[in-house]
Amino acid sequence: SATPTKLSGTLVTGGDVSDFQLTPDGTRAVFLADLLVNDIPELFSVPVDGSAPPLQLDPVDRRCTLYRISPDGTFVVFSTGDGFSEERLYRAPLDASQAPIYLARSGPPGFVSYTYFVDLRISSDNLQATCTAVELFFDRGFCGEEYANLVGVELDTHLFHVLNVVEYYCYVPPTALEGE
Repeated sequence: SATPTKLSGTLVTGGDVSDFQLTPDGTRAVFLADLLVNDIPELFSVPVDGSAPPLQLDPVDRRCTLYRISPDGTFVVFSTGDGFSEERLYRAPLDASQAPIYLARSGPPGFVSYTYFVDLRISSDNLQATCTAVELFFDRGFCGEEYANLVGVELDTHLFHVLNVVEYYCYVPPTALEGE
């Protein structure tokens, strides 16, 4: 039997690979790991035959929160965020031949406490990405409203648009009711 090859390379102390996806043709793996900076999930691409080291797809060391490989296996769409305000969506080639291209942000301008992307998908023709953008609004830190919008990004023109409002609800965290 063949000797296994560690595709991720040497990880930073305390680092690990937390997720991976294979390209449709199975020749490359895209993986999420804190390879260079501990506790910062970074996005990498590597040939599965081990013929080359991993390529960092976002050299800015932004925290990758979600990613999807295109159906043709040539690029990845991914979101980054700090966990406190908003996420941003980018597109990058799997061969790391170009810097990531900014596509959209998860929330509208104005006072939004936190927004993020979920359920990211890329159309079979590689022309559009769709995802749900969740927006959390807070009033005086204890009452909130949450909106979930289905959004689309045209990947060739980078046009961002809300396709429809999926759901809306208002909630009051239990801490707001204390003392009543």
